[in-house]
Amino acid sequence: MQCDYVTLKSGLRIHFRRSGEGPPLILLHPSPQSSVAVLPAVKHFERLCECFALDTPGYGLSEDLPEDDPSIGDYADLVIEAADALGLGSFYLYGSATGSQIAVEVGKRFPDRVRFLMLDMNGHIADEFRDPILDDYFPDVTARRDGGHLQTYWDMCRQLTYAFPWSSQAAADRLGLDMPDAEVVQDRLLVYLQSGERYAKAYRTAFCVEKRDHLDGLDVPSVMTRWSGSLVLSIVDELIGMGLPDCLKVLEAGPTLDERYAVQSQALAAVIAERGDEVDPPVKVPPLAEGQSGAVYLDGAASRLHARVSLAGSGVPVVCLHGAAKSSVQMAAHLETLTGRRPVYNIDLPGHGASALPESASSRTVSAMAEQIAGALADSGVTEIDLVGEGLGGAVAARLSQLIKTNRFVVVNPVPYTREESADYLERGLPDLAPHHDGSHLAKAWAFVRDDELFWPWYDYRGSAVRASDANLSPGHLHQRACDLMIAGAAAPEFVAAEVTLDWAAVLSGIRADRVALLADGQHPCRDRLAGLLEKSSLDTRTSVIDTRDLADMLNAGSA
Repeated sequence: MQCDYVTLKSGLRIHFRRSGEGPPLILLHPSPQSSVAVLPAVKHFERLCECFALDTPGYGLSEDLPEDDPSIGDYADLVIEAADALGLGSFYLYGSATGSQIAVEVGKRFPDRVRFLMLDMNGHIADEFRDPILDDYFPDVTARRDGGHLQTYWDMCRQLTYAFPWSSQAAADRLGLDMPDAEVVQDRLLVYLQSGERYAKAYRTAFCVEKRDHLDGLDVPSVMTRWSGSLVLSIVDELIGMGLPDCLKVLEAGPTLDERYAVQSQALAAVIAERGDEVDPPVKVPPLAEGQSGAVYLDGAASRLHARVSLAGSGVPVVCLHGAAKSSVQMAAHLETLTGRRPVYNIDLPGHGASALPESASSRTVSAMAEQIAGALADSGVTEIDLVGEGLGGAVAARLSQLIKTNRFVVVNPVPYTREESADYLERGLPDLAPHHDGSHLAKAWAFVRDDELFWPWYDYRGSAVRASDANLSPGHLHQRACDLMIAGAAAPEFVAAEVTLDWAAVLSGIRADRVALLADGQHPCRDRLAGLLEKSSLDTRTSVIDTRDLADMLNAGSA
């Protein structure tokens, strides 16, 4: 399974997963999930087709549509744009839930492009049933300073297997299923958090067209699955009972997932055999072109790295690496003045953001991560860089400077803990964020990121531990920090421990660059220690301590 991005003619970057060989099959997922939701289907179909599981715009890692209230046709048009960008002429098409409504619209609008249509988890939702539940079904999840919106997310994710609709209090709507493990709910929560405050966008659009008359005009060979294990079997049966277009046949499937996908695979295989489709050449996805910007994957030694890249501007590329249990999103502010002037690679460290966690602990060390990044940059044709690194990312960057020619190097907010402080942090540091059914771990995550803005260390509530600078308690900032912390998950304590035990004098001594600066912004908790830190390192007079306003001047000096 490989993840990638493709750029549409509108400039929108669409994320997708691909696997298998054969004629092309596009898969569209439920809302507010991502292409991860259709991976069980991909595992069954990949022996028959080359599968392209798209993240719907605004979901997963795909960029969002600019419109506030897009139509189902807008989403269908983007599926065709994605197919065009991938070089796919006609294709097989599978849709589940929201994806099925988009797929129907694709089939109606572009019948010459769809070889065969498979619908799953689709039905008829009567207006009198839909209208009263719309407000409860899509609650407001705007980030709040107290973090209460996280409990709103958790309530939705937890109750989805309790009732349909999930917000119903009626006994008749209960599904009678076992409540999933807290870890399962947490995985669902992380997907919801990816789509953010606009999670209801495509969800609501599809919800409002999921009715019998949406099938009117459909005239491509199609099947829909009546899966007896479906949580929405009642609306499936209601749709079937209203009569289906002649082109649409019903597949009966038993209660297990294997039975569900087996009947679909059999139907797909039969159509492929009847058509005599041959294996299409593998699709080659064009990389970002010069001057373009967007998220990409970089091929590293242990796994692929996710990065936000801008190829606009000129000069030596700037590579930016974030701190422990954070992501490239949180480093974007440091790069604003460089965008358009310098090429930028803002990279998610392994196990952070959208970069996968290496299975082996030996692949998660500072040296291993630096070697992986160096390999990825080399594969991208980058042979000379400037570096910006924060916390753990600063240590990785120091090792990276030994592997690739580095001109300028900025270490952001190095915090030289004493041995006693590090030991205390390891004993009392990160709270236990293991998922709990009542969602209490979310309150702990929020308390951590909030208090880390107010105190140093975050768990010391004495007046002497209050940070001297203004605190950033904006809900959006705290929300991003909490999300990044939860994405790092069980590995977060490992990364944070590595950061707070860094020997910064040794790290700085290992930097190989023409010019080095330590950036200490308003949130640095112990700026007075930096002069002593420089004295302990072997860095010479090329090193200085700067603040945020000096960062652009230093790095833009390398744009010539």
